[in-house]
Amino acid sequence: MKPEGPRTAIVACMDARLDEADFLDSFPAPVHVVRNAGGRVTDDALRSLAVSCGMGATRIAVVHHTDCAMAKHDDEQIRALLPKGAPAGVEFLTIADPEAALREDVETVRSSPLLPDGIEVRGFVYDLEVGAPRELTGS
Repeated sequence: MKPEGPRTAIVACMDARLDEADFLDSFPAPVHVVRNAGGRVTDDALRSLAVSCGMGATRIAVVHHTDCAMAKHDDEQIRALLPKGAPAGVEFLTIADPEAALREDVETVRSSPLLPDGIEVRGFVYDLEVGAPRELTGS
């Protein structure tokens, strides 16, 4: 029998303004939240989502937001901020097209063999200025 756990897992940007907006708290509790720069669905995010689903999560929300620093910079600009001698091969997954990046991340979750068939996956853009989410349509 699976242990009682969260019903929702969220992949979101690490931007602290999302907490101030109380958006992450608006999901039914308890939730697992996986945060990284840009809210991108990486191999490590998928690893965490797999564990969350194993603990009972039945839906996943991928949350990007407006005014994201990862959409204002490219990988070279981010590399320029690193200490001298930092490895050059890191991909920072900066966001050239925010809607395309969110669609890509939602599809990455949906197609992952680590996650159960039929998992509910939804994408959102949280508008920091308006203070409300917009659900990705047509995905």
